[in-house]
Amino acid sequence: MVELETLLTSIASSVQASQDAIQHNAYTNFMKYFVSEKNDGMTLHEENDGDTILSEEKTRDEAYMPVLQYFKTLSSPDDAGVAVPMVALVKHNSLVLEGVKVVLNVSGVPNGNHFMVNTEPMNDEQGTEHHQITLEFKKEEPTEGMSRILSAYNRFL
Repeated sequence: MVELETLLTSIASSVQASQDAIQHNAYTNFMKYFVSEKNDGMTLHEENDGDTILSEEKTRDEAYMPVLQYFKTLSSPDDAGVAVPMVALVKHNSLVLEGVKVVLNVSGVPNGNHFMVNTEPMNDEQGTEHHQITLEFKKEEPTEGMSRILSAYNRFL
C-alpha cells in the first residue's frame, strides 16, 4: 500500500515529464532545419538538465543558419534560382498534450493522517473500501505577454 498523496504526486510528475519530453523532441526536430556556423560572441550551450541557456562568455560559438532548398522558375535564367529556407516549407504543429485523464480504481483505508491505497483492488485486504479516482490535467493558456508575442509572430507567417 502507498499513501494517496505520494501516488498522485508521482502521476502528476509523470505527466509533466511527458510534456517536457514532447517539447524537447519538437525543438530537436525543428533545429534539424538549421546548420551551425562558428562565430564570436555569446555562448549558447546545454546544461545538465537539458535546458539551453545563453551565457556571456566571449568564446567561439555557433550561429544557426537555415538549410536552403533551391527552386528554379520558368522566368529565371539557367543559372539562377530561388533559395527557400526548408523550415518555411513544412508545417510545424508539434504534438502537445492538451489534456490527460487518468482513472484509478483503488482500494484504501485511512491510516492516521494519511489515506493508504492499493492500486491492485483484486488483492484486497480486509477493511478496505473501493474507490475510483479521476485525475484530469489540462494545458493552461499562456500568459498575456506570451500571447501577445505569439499572436504578433503569427501575423508574419
